[in-house]
Amino acid sequence: MSYRNVLQKLPGKNFILEITVFVCGALVMIYEIIGSRLLSPYIGASTYVWTSLIGVILGALSLGYWLGGKWADRQPDIKILAFVIFLAGGLVSLTILLKDLVLSLIAESSAGLEIKSLLAALLLFAPASVLLGFVTQINQYNDFDCICIRNRIERT
Repeated sequence: MSYRNVLQKLPGKNFILEITVFVCGALVMIYEIIGSRLLSPYIGASTYVWTSLIGVILGALSLGYWLGGKWADRQPDIKILAFVIFLAGGLVSLTILLKDLVLSLIAESSAGLEIKSLLAALLLFAPASVLLGFVTQINQYNDFDCICIRNRIERT
């Protein structure tokens, strides 16, 4: 019996996938709020910092939605969903580990606050946000009923 057949027989599989998407979406919001707390000791908490953080995370989510949709169209698999969530967790951990080094280098630069805040948001928060955006799109095709309907439509 394949992995997919086992998952299809699990009761509440759609509920588990929906909770996964909900939790990943909540994590993006938490990541954004914590981001402002991480940036403020180094470059402040001005409107520029907030705007850069929100804009970068929204842009990264959009890129993740697009990439995740492309990937899910080619290969909808629950294993990929799990791997993407694992990688996103690793990138969030890297944010915490590298924040002091990255932010001290950015804070010491002679660039304006606008550039500093944008660069800090891009380097620290964009990679994990792209992968968290992936989750929604990959999950869309992990609803196996949806896959079966899509396959039937493509055959006609």
